[in-house]
Amino acid sequence: MDAPRGMSSVLTVDGDAHVIEPPDLWTTRMDADRWGDWIPRRSGGGDTLYVGGVARGSGKEAVAAMARLTGQPIEALQSQWPS
Repeated sequence: MDAPRGMSSVLTVDGDAHVIEPPDLWTTRMDADRWGDWIPRRSGGGDTLYVGGVARGSGKEAVAAMARLTGQPIEALQSQWPS
């Protein structure tokens, strides 16, 4: 079967799906006596996820890391994204 004009015949799978969990997903479902600080949680309504008392990641941290790795200011990266 021929691909439509301008399209590739290669099967593309989008692996960049996003899941937005409710903020209390883990804190209301995991045994606090057993897991304690290892229960994933967000603090103060922010984007950062904490596990074991350590910040494990957020969108802002990922953008900052990308800026560091590419040597570009964060604003330059953000200006390339659709609004």
